[in-house]
Amino acid sequence: TNILDEIPKTTSKLTEKRMISVGRLSKEKGYVDLIEIFKNFHEKNPDWHLDIVGDGPERNKVVDRIYQYQLTDAITVHGYLKKKEINALLKKSSLYLMTSYTESFGIVLIEAMSYGVPCLAFTSAEGANDLIQNDKNGYLIENRDFDSMINKMEELANNKKQRVSLGQNAKEFSLNYSSDIVKKEWLKLLKRRV
Repeated sequence: TNILDEIPKTTSKLTEKRMISVGRLSKEKGYVDLIEIFKNFHEKNPDWHLDIVGDGPERNKVVDRIYQYQLTDAITVHGYLKKKEINALLKKSSLYLMTSYTESFGIVLIEAMSYGVPCLAFTSAEGANDLIQNDKNGYLIENRDFDSMINKMEELANNKKQRVSLGQNAKEFSLNYSSDIVKKEWLKLLKRRV
């Protein structure tokens, strides 16, 4: 179900130089692309860190690429984590990155937003197009354009005020997916059908 288990009481302060991506390390999630993008971003912004949470068939490929680019200090591949551990990382993150080639609903985006974390995704991740409102709670990047993604990452990395403004809108948007609101919507829908 596309529901948040709970609405976090606290949100990220968006002050830590950390980015995060959560998902299965499989081809369609585009994690090898994410390493490529982060490498280019990192050249100008060496004090930022990327947390990757998840496991899957592409893990070795992802880790090899991190070694190849000598980014072992800048990127942590956490593997599978429990919900509580993911939430602790989200709370320390200032940006959420999604580089999927294809994506259904993308509950991870809503979870990141519930912590007030602005989200960036490629429009190829269809589910993201319904959740990210461009320039309001994050950014959607057309045509899997790496340079545009990097530019937006840099813009947000260097502008806390903008991060906070997007983050507040993201938090607000995520409330639409609280179980209470989703239940009410379903009840409305069901009553109409009776």
